[in-house]
Amino acid sequence: MCGFSRWVVMQVWVLVGCCSAATHGLAWLFTPTYQDVPGRHNTRDLNNAHTPVQPYNPYQDLRLCMNDRVCARGEFCDAHYGVCRQRVPEGAACRRDSMCERGMDCMFGTCEARVPRGGEGARCRRERDCDPGMCCARRQGQQVCQRLLQQGDKCYVPEGGPDYAINERCPCQTGLICKYTSPDPPPNDPGIAFWAAYENMKCVPPSHTPRLRS
Repeated sequence: MCGFSRWVVMQVWVLVGCCSAATHGLAWLFTPTYQDVPGRHNTRDLNNAHTPVQPYNPYQDLRLCMNDRVCARGEFCDAHYGVCRQRVPEGAACRRDSMCERGMDCMFGTCEARVPRGGEGARCRRERDCDPGMCCARRQGQQVCQRLLQQGDKCYVPEGGPDYAINERCPCQTGLICKYTSPDPPPNDPGIAFWAAYENMKCVPPSHTPRLRS
């Protein structure tokens, strides 16, 4: 019973954390740029029961837009909400590059400092976009330059599916092969065999030379 109670408490904390993160991400929406001036209303205005109550309009101080060109310097067009917003700093959540401040890229949903072209972590579309010793592979669904695996690195990759499509691994460096290195054979149980392969498939020098055809 204690275990169940602990599980319930953990779920509540996760829900509170998610709500807090969502609220923080929408802080710009609930923080009007216009601040009411004290003394703007007189006693007659406040006591007038016939004065209609205006609904809160979060966009009243924001420029409507359909693209970035109509927004001011340092702003971007949030096409989802259709309004211009201030660009966000490093570490803030983002959906595309133009949401980030100058010199930043939106990488994996977060504004990060731009990586020089061809360097590790830089965006790429093909192998030649990366510096020597690297490959172009997906990380969290985004293609970036990653280093080829070195000797002793784990090299197991799934046959396909979502796990492979989201996170790829570069192949081993030239002269190395991806090989099962455990002295024990893989277990028969598929679930255990997966973890055995993940831990024991490593980049190593080939233990044999290929036979040449005569």
